[in-house]
Amino acid sequence: MSNYNSSFRLDPPYEDGTSVQLNDGSGWAALHEEPAEPGSGGASRLTGVADGPVFAWPGACPLRRIGVGAEASCLYAERTDLVDASMVTEASGWLLVGRELHWLDSSGSVRVANLDDSSDSVAVMGDSDGAIAVTGGSVYSVTRLGELHVLTTAGDEDRFTALWAESTSAFWVGTFTGQILQYDGGTFTSRDTDTSGPVIDLWYDGATLYFATPREFGRLSEATSEVLLETALSDSTVLASIHGQASTGEVYLGFNDLELQRYACGAGILVWFDGSRFHRF
Repeated sequence: MSNYNSSFRLDPPYEDGTSVQLNDGSGWAALHEEPAEPGSGGASRLTGVADGPVFAWPGACPLRRIGVGAEASCLYAERTDLVDASMVTEASGWLLVGRELHWLDSSGSVRVANLDDSSDSVAVMGDSDGAIAVTGGSVYSVTRLGELHVLTTAGDEDRFTALWAESTSAFWVGTFTGQILQYDGGTFTSRDTDTSGPVIDLWYDGATLYFATPREFGRLSEATSEVLLETALSDSTVLASIHGQASTGEVYLGFNDLELQRYACGAGILVWFDGSRFHRF
């Protein structure tokens, strides 16, 4: 994602925009480009479904569907306070809108449950039957019928900050103090990442859980916690997100170097980790 795209070549404030880039192994190509509307920020998050399109939010349209070789379409525009999306198919999935959980399908969105928590909403991940939703203070399970249960709450000196879910009975939650809670369908187990925290992103490849804080990138196995990368103690460089591809063992790490904002390339940088070394694209 880039919030700058020189191909627009329009007068301010239309100079900035959003570019979604695709790398198929042979190089980068623009999958979707659009100029920013006045006063709007570029899209900052992506998700997708297997062998299907990707979805981007927020931006001029809160949730867009972007397919290879197809025009981008606005999938959800009823509310602008979309926090997170977990798409199950090309047209259906869970939306975390403010402190509400919605189910989206081809007929529109339906509010399924209200999250009774005054803290900020964090994330949602789910399937066609139910979802896990996280706010700063609570972890919830919810069914399509609206049955809502609080699974755990944060301590007085901590708050929840990240989520990765394999299912509603197997998931991990990161906290502000650098802890990771693992849920096995019945109980939570707490693990220390040995970092300064907060845990801002999580990704699981089927065997190893990867985590990121603003300064560290690491992995958590059943037996050990290992920090793989520590950025310089500078206010200008912060980690932003992690994701990966389980079939190849590759993990993708995005970070921002704010010193690069003055250049047309923008501040975002993407590298990938093969299990032992980091590589540039």
